[in-house]
Amino acid sequence: MPENFSTSLAFPNGHPSGNFLRQLAERIRTALPEGRSLPEDVWQRRHRGFLILLWLHAVGLPAFALMKGLGAGVALIAAAFPTSAALAGGLIKNQRKVQASLVSLGFLTSSAMLVYISDGYIEMHFHYFVMVTLLALYQDWTPFLLSIGYVLFQHGVGGVLMPHTVYNHPDAWAHPWKWALIHAAFLSAACTGSLVAWRVNERHHARTQLLLNSMAEGLYGLDLNGKIVFANAAAAKLTGYSVEELLDQSPHQLLHHSKPDGTPYPEEDCPIHAVRTNGEIHSVVGDMYRRKDGTSFPVECLCNPIKDRGTLVGATVTFLDITKREHDQKNLRLYRKIITDADYAISILDLEGRFTYQNDAHAALVGYDDDELIGKTPALFLGEASFTGLVKGLSKTGGFRGELTGYTKDGIPKYLDLSVFTVSDVAGAPLCFVAIKRDITERKRLEAQLLQSQKMEGLGRLAGGIAHDFNNLLTIIIGNAE
Repeated sequence: MPENFSTSLAFPNGHPSGNFLRQLAERIRTALPEGRSLPEDVWQRRHRGFLILLWLHAVGLPAFALMKGLGAGVALIAAAFPTSAALAGGLIKNQRKVQASLVSLGFLTSSAMLVYISDGYIEMHFHYFVMVTLLALYQDWTPFLLSIGYVLFQHGVGGVLMPHTVYNHPDAWAHPWKWALIHAAFLSAACTGSLVAWRVNERHHARTQLLLNSMAEGLYGLDLNGKIVFANAAAAKLTGYSVEELLDQSPHQLLHHSKPDGTPYPEEDCPIHAVRTNGEIHSVVGDMYRRKDGTSFPVECLCNPIKDRGTLVGATVTFLDITKREHDQKNLRLYRKIITDADYAISILDLEGRFTYQNDAHAALVGYDDDELIGKTPALFLGEASFTGLVKGLSKTGGFRGELTGYTKDGIPKYLDLSVFTVSDVAGAPLCFVAIKRDITERKRLEAQLLQSQKMEGLGRLAGGIAHDFNNLLTIIIGNAE
């Protein structure tokens, strides 16, 4: 057996170490979070929570410093770091990475101040690991790596070179590297747990976002202030705005501010506004939405309240562009009116030959109203023999054109010019039959009269010719007799 045979089985590419490293790198890459952005409403809620926690640090740290007897100067410094971070993180808008990074620096600096105020008390170091775990809730690599780097610098550089400023334990002063590695292990455990939770949370949001973006209908969510907190890709495509441009906007002012006739639409009359106040489901059909470029389109909207344990917390709005539907309905109404108002008797039959529709002219021709005709076959007024012949013609050619005799409900005979054709779907499968009848009874009567007059005229001409010939014979006979 060749020496490399077993190797080729284990490593098909022929490079054991390279293949193993590639597989390992791929596994690590798929296990790590992708850094997907959180939905705006989720991110804002978490950010507000962090800001509140920072303000608590701004109060608690100086109180702890004063309790330790470090004086007002240290207390002010301890309060300055979280206060500055909380103010900056709250005042800056629409800069997620900057806001999250400032909050991270505020928390980690608070951890350092907590260690300093406690004279390096070992248990206070766990504040670092708690903060690293919490900051992973931003689901942003920038503040997360910044917090890890801060801890590594604090415990790696500061803890090794100046252990007295970091630890209050004699063993830590004597063996700073050991304690740095111990804290590195704690940090690794905290990071691993954070990354696993981050990845699970990210996948959950990714599946939710994939589901929302796969919808053909536009969808956006509203908070109780009437601001858009999330929107899917279809909403952005239908309105011409990007998802970012839709967020934190009022849909009524941005999209739904005018009625179909162009007049202003008061917000208090808007069903989308009402769902946030009364918590009831509302539907809207035919209202106009305005695109970013100023054009408009008719929509069908469904507004649903969002309730958390019975408390109204927001609403969702799904909407669909119904321009094509309204165009088709307009054409359908037009075609229906044409058929209804036509002078020709028009009827529709199913594939078994039973009536499903007749227009007014057909009802007037045969004398049967809809209740008497629908569900019956043309044998009702054509007779079984004529109907059987009609069915045979349809089965052979799919259509029929000819003249038949039928009887009205009152038994009056009618001569009919009948045309029947098959209607099929786009795939060619037959759907129904359409029959068009024309009453030719009067024409038949006139034709009969014309034929009769033509016969009489022919007889007159024949009699005149015979009389003329007989007169000629009489002239000769009379002449000879004279």
